[in-house]
This record gives sequence, C-alpha cells and structure tokens, in this order.
Amino acid sequence: MKKLISIIVSLQSLLLSDAALAACSTTVECAQEAVELATQMKAQLKIHVPSGAVMAFDLNACPTGWTEFAPAYGRFIRGIDRSNTSIDPDGERAPGSIQDEALKSHAHSYRDRHGFANGHGDRIHAGISTHQQTSDTTSATGGPETRPKNVALLMCRKT
Repeated sequence: MKKLISIIVSLQSLLLSDAALAACSTTVECAQEAVELATQMKAQLKIHVPSGAVMAFDLNACPTGWTEFAPAYGRFIRGIDRSNTSIDPDGERAPGSIQDEALKSHAHSYRDRHGFANGHGDRIHAGISTHQQTSDTTSATGGPETRPKNVALLMCRKT
C-alpha cells in the first residue's frame, strides 16, 4: 500500500511540475501530455493477477476476464496440505480436487441407572442395594450438515 501511495504522489508531482507544464505550449499539446501521463499512471497502478488465480468477489457475476470457479460452488476452500503431518487426512491433493463432506468418526454412549430410591443410584429392595443399568445411544440432533459460521462469496478464476 505504501508503494502504491508513493507512485500516486510521484505521478501527481509529475503532472503538476513546471517541466510538464512547460513541455506543452498549446491546449492540444497539454491534453496529449495529460493522456500520456494518465496512461503511465494506469500502467503503474495496474495490479497484475496471473492467469489461473482464484479470488473471492462480493459480486453477483465475475468481472471481465474472469470465469466462475465451479469446483468451489457451495464448498469451503482448504489449503493443500504439504506439511507431511496429515492435517488433511487425504494428504497432499491436486489443486481443484474436491473432497466430499465428512464428520470425524465418533460415538456417544451412556449408562443409565434407574430405579433410584435414595438419591445415590441405589435401589433399595428388601434391605439389599441393587443397581439396574441399561446402555443406549443418544438420538440424532443437528441439521443437514456440519459447518462453521460463514459468508457466501463468488469464487472466480482469472482467464
């Protein structure tokens, strides 16, 4: 950002310099000088984005020179895992490859003591303490997917 500001300040000083004003003697020459300086300014301010780059846009359509990046439709972006530490369980994947949804394998179980008579889980029966236990699995809860909070942006690829 500092470099961009420096370029703008330099070009402004060029435009306003006595040399630039002295270089033209007619309105047409001054207009041509202004166009040339504006072209130089545009070239210096132009940010080069290489072909194949993918960027997120807060737009309804991709800008000119960009196409929608279909592999990103409805998906989160995940960096390629080159760490050799299995951060991504599928390892190092190819750019643009798609990974299906998954929920890490896990289970929930519990034991239920019932027939409590004295508040400690003991069933009192004829002066003998007994426990009745059952095992079960929790019922399903949640929505149609597991996801973090997110924002929808249009992913576009530079052509």
